Amino acid sequence: MRNIDENGDVRNSGNKSKVNIKLYASRLKNVAGAFKGTSDPYAVVTLLAGGPNEIPRVLGKTEVIKNSLSPDWITQFTVDYEFGKETRINIGIFDEVRKTGKHKPMGSAQFELGEILGSRGNVKAKSLKTGGTLFCRVTKTADEDYGILQLQLRGEDLKVSEGGGLFGRGKPDPFFILNAQSAHAGGNRVWHQEYRSEVSRENDRPQWNRLEISMERICGGDRDRAIQIEVYSWEKNGNHKRVGKFETSVNGMLTAANVSDRGLELVSKGKSSGKIFVLQAYVIGGSALPPSMPLGITASAPPISITPSDPSTGTSSELSASLPATSTSSENSLPEPLPPPMLPSVSSYPITISDSASSLPPAIPPPAFDLSEGPKFGPSGDLSEDMGRLDISSRKPSAPYGSPPRRKKKAEFVDYISGGLEMNLSIAIDFTGSNGDPRIPGTLHHINRSGELNDYEKAITAVGSVIARYDSDQRFPVLGFGAKYDGSIRHCFQVGSSSELAGLKGVLEGYRSVFSTGLTMSGPTVFAEVIQHAAIQAQREFERKQSLGKQSYSILLILTDGAVTDEQQTTVALKYASSAPLSIVIVGVGNDNFSKMKFLDTVHKEDSDMRDIVKFVEFNRFRNDRAGLTLETLSEIPSQVVQFFHEKGIQPLPPVSGSMTDVFADAYNSADDIELDFDFGEDGSIRLANSKQATWNATQYGDAALFMTNSPTTFSGNSSVYGVSSTSPYNVSTNVSLSPGREKPKLSPYVGTASTNSSNRSSEEIVVQVKVPANVQPGSQLRIRNPMNGNEKVVVVPMGVPPGGTFSALV
Repeated sequence: MRNIDENGDVRNSGNKSKVNIKLYASRLKNVAGAFKGTSDPYAVVTLLAGGPNEIPRVLGKTEVIKNSLSPDWITQFTVDYEFGKETRINIGIFDEVRKTGKHKPMGSAQFELGEILGSRGNVKAKSLKTGGTLFCRVTKTADEDYGILQLQLRGEDLKVSEGGGLFGRGKPDPFFILNAQSAHAGGNRVWHQEYRSEVSRENDRPQWNRLEISMERICGGDRDRAIQIEVYSWEKNGNHKRVGKFETSVNGMLTAANVSDRGLELVSKGKSSGKIFVLQAYVIGGSALPPSMPLGITASAPPISITPSDPSTGTSSELSASLPATSTSSENSLPEPLPPPMLPSVSSYPITISDSASSLPPAIPPPAFDLSEGPKFGPSGDLSEDMGRLDISSRKPSAPYGSPPRRKKKAEFVDYISGGLEMNLSIAIDFTGSNGDPRIPGTLHHINRSGELNDYEKAITAVGSVIARYDSDQRFPVLGFGAKYDGSIRHCFQVGSSSELAGLKGVLEGYRSVFSTGLTMSGPTVFAEVIQHAAIQAQREFERKQSLGKQSYSILLILTDGAVTDEQQTTVALKYASSAPLSIVIVGVGNDNFSKMKFLDTVHKEDSDMRDIVKFVEFNRFRNDRAGLTLETLSEIPSQVVQFFHEKGIQPLPPVSGSMTDVFADAYNSADDIELDFDFGEDGSIRLANSKQATWNATQYGDAALFMTNSPTTFSGNSSVYGVSSTSPYNVSTNVSLSPGREKPKLSPYVGTASTNSSNRSSEEIVVQVKVPANVQPGSQLRIRNPMNGNEKVVVVPMGVPPGGTFSALV
């Protein structure tokens, strides 16, 4: 069923994406008890409900990591992500106690998916009340199926390099870890644990169980991407001793299984510590793989078992190829491969082996993966042409050992976000006279002494809090329109003491301070200049980030109490802005008839060259539904972002990953990071004991105390009807230097200039750079003077600006 909006457009149903949640922790508190060893932690993930109409749900639990206070869990959880919707999860960590079944809490934390995706490397961290840090990473679920890797490994002559056994003697208790690689946010590589084998007790020649793991998880379908194998000797106290490690790739594993007569060398501290032999390596299935994959590489043909020479027995290096068959059980014999379902008959695949097999090199890890010699699957490397003939010769190999071709698919919004796309928010506020006297309760700009937010503030905090998660510097330009200064109408003026305000707290403070700047609320309602200004800034920021190898996109939030005065002028401005990396969200505040504003949602249909960049929403429809407002106002942003980059031919940047060394943990929050109560069943099931614990109210807007630490602004009875002039006991001399000033929008041929004329230059405000005196701290007030006209103004030193630092101020 198609979802149609009120304008007859089909709503974008592709805003939802599946994402995976991965967890790891460090330095957890040991709660096992005295003389009981080290805790065995596991995590329980719960999807919280956003109100009475939603039901909280336990997504599941991770595996138990024995004797570890820094677990890296392999189990991942898949949930829906939708831009504009707050999705909160609670993660509780428990110490497994098998004897009593009463698992001990080790800490809990709450995360929001958007915050994680908007964070550096798509990773957020929380400090736990009981001690330690919990990390949560979110990645997009694969669009395509790249198949399953079946892999079995055997070790030989494994030596513990870190104090294994008495005086270094004794056999290890080995297990191995398979790590996947991802790009680090700083450009370096980061490894993420994706598989952990069972422990083979007191065995320096272990043969581990066969594993099956998604190709998407370990290499994203890229068979040449590096993977890492680490081997450890298990220790009861959790301080497992490293045997060694090596790097390879899926292609390296496939080569080692099929043609190598030597094991892959484990290295620790620059010395050999044993070898790993690949007994089996197959990629099974995968809709994203082409049908012409070679034999032995995928399940599109019968797997080939090639027995390598065994150094321990001195057998010949001659290769033999055959289809899987049952073999007798012995420690060194190859186990029977699991054939994929519905294999073709053997007679359909004639197999020949050349006599040049002795020249085959062993598998070596990338990036030095040398394919100058090695196997090639027929002269073309194409199974469909060569009928599966395995031709090992001196000819140079081609496609089969490279990554398989991928079907190109249009990128999604979450792809750009995962690649580090920054969303820049700017806000434009209507100060026309129709908003009413802000001193009078019930008017739209009235600041409530009770701390309740007015409708402008509710819209700013609701929409702004969502977009702010994707803005790295948390600094937002705020503009005003529809007011007079010194008798001159301004349709684009700076709000606040600087061109960018710090956080939503700074935005609210800047908004409230406007009424103390001597403005006169006037009219008419003109959007064109703030739209054009936002478009210019969006393009500049886009180009600046592009020069740094990054991506950015901007959103202009316009808040207004009435219909725009000049539709034609607005239409021309929107056409101009549609070519910029910009979306515009307009929220109508108050009880005016906004029917004339409907043209904003459909104006793009009248011009095929114009991109749809506007969304208009009436606030009153969501007066008591904060979640509904954010979802509705931001519903079209993902498709608009994708359309812009797609039309420019710009693909998402590769996903980046953070690491525990560069992720700063948020402090424990007693209100959010609560420990949920669970009922643990004997069958392993987990149920919420109290669903109310796992429910939060997504409809409430909150009050000023959530965003501001100071008391609400009030208006003096002796002030003008539109504001007051504030005085301050502080009169600190400052060093003021002229700045190039806040650049006003460049006027295009279709925007008139009448609205920007001022009475004289001396009455204009300018932006100056203020140097903070040595004895003045952030939050203090300073009196500064306009060097052009001598006007004085009291400003507040922004948080984060130290003594001796500088900041911009409008005076």
